[in-house]
Amino acid sequence: MPGTRRFLPLPLTVVALAATLSATPVAMTSPGDDPDALYRQRETLDLAIRAADIWKARLSASPRDFDVACKLARARLYIGEMLPRRERAPHFKDGMAAARIAIALEPRRPDGYFWLGTNMGALASVSSVFTALRYRSPVREALEAVIDRDPAFARGGAFCVLGKYYGVVPGLFGGSKRRSEELLRRCLDYDPGSTVGHYYLGQTLVALGRTHEARAAFQAAIDAPLDPEYVPEGRLWKRRATRLLARLD
Repeated sequence: MPGTRRFLPLPLTVVALAATLSATPVAMTSPGDDPDALYRQRETLDLAIRAADIWKARLSASPRDFDVACKLARARLYIGEMLPRRERAPHFKDGMAAARIAIALEPRRPDGYFWLGTNMGALASVSSVFTALRYRSPVREALEAVIDRDPAFARGGAFCVLGKYYGVVPGLFGGSKRRSEELLRRCLDYDPGSTVGHYYLGQTLVALGRTHEARAAFQAAIDAPLDPEYVPEGRLWKRRATRLLARLD
């Protein structure tokens, strides 16, 4: 499939990629710990961290487990988003490493590219300007690879993250607020109740000077029903939308 070489240097084996996971010590866990059950309680962040630690240990032991690689990449993204800014980068880097393993195992599936692009974009957001600009093309390419494989993946989530990308990258380096709006509205075509989609759209509309529409977008994020699969994430974006809406009043 086109694009795979951009994210996975061919000489690297899956085992070699597994070795790129950070050397952060893995917390001791009970043999009976169920990481899926722990992660469902992720609003208690310690439980999310414990679930990620279990998945990381399992991936190190069985580096050909695609599902575990994806779960680890998703968990690291969530954990990083919930931590203070200065503590986020190691989790996003671990998420990127897990996503690259998923890509190596299943290059025709969108999952690994999605978690690579989201973790990489999150890392760029907490990095220096120069580091962030270095990531701009790989982030875009990863998300475009998702759309090439399955545009409906994660309910159009790649359009949402790509819309954010075009909204924050300076125009001199390929960003475009108009393109951002277009992509975010495509995301909302797939998932009209996307809290994060409405939130990012509100941000873009503010940047475009369309404050009235931005208010409506933030209110839509606040009013959207919580997705049972993403309750903690939904609450996070609702809080952020509430703060930005208050600034517009």
